[in-house]
Amino acid sequence: MRAGQPWLRVLFLGDTDELPAAGTQRVDSDEFDQPPGVVLRRIVGGGVSLPWNLALAGLIGLSLLFTRVTLGAQGGLADAHHIIGCAVLTVAAIAAADVARPARALVALLGVGLLFVPWLFDADTLQLAVTLGLGIALVLLSVRRGPILERYGAWNRLLV
Repeated sequence: MRAGQPWLRVLFLGDTDELPAAGTQRVDSDEFDQPPGVVLRRIVGGGVSLPWNLALAGLIGLSLLFTRVTLGAQGGLADAHHIIGCAVLTVAAIAAADVARPARALVALLGVGLLFVPWLFDADTLQLAVTLGLGIALVLLSVRRGPILERYGAWNRLLV
């Protein structure tokens, strides 16, 4: 596409690499021209890492699934905890990928939503305090981006 081909044609049909200018030699790099251990490590873990803040957000999401047992939450409060907990786990898993790291902002939105939950449903003092604390923790944990271990060309500027 950067070579002047229509983007729709490139999307559906692809395109070949540009040929080198006359008199120059083409340099090909093969990523598999590395030791097998390096290749396997990049296949298994390349582009996906779980920063500590996303891991903690995932644990908070997991703990929200058990508030019926741990806090005695009932009815709409327990349902809201379950929905937000599952959503936090899903977003944390998606944001573990380097290119999807900006999705961690959704964890902050879920944390803000959690701040409203105890006011909408009948929550006692302990449930109120724990829910508000977990909501604030989710918002704070979503601020840190975490390390981006690989390079993604023009996408790097989007990984804020």
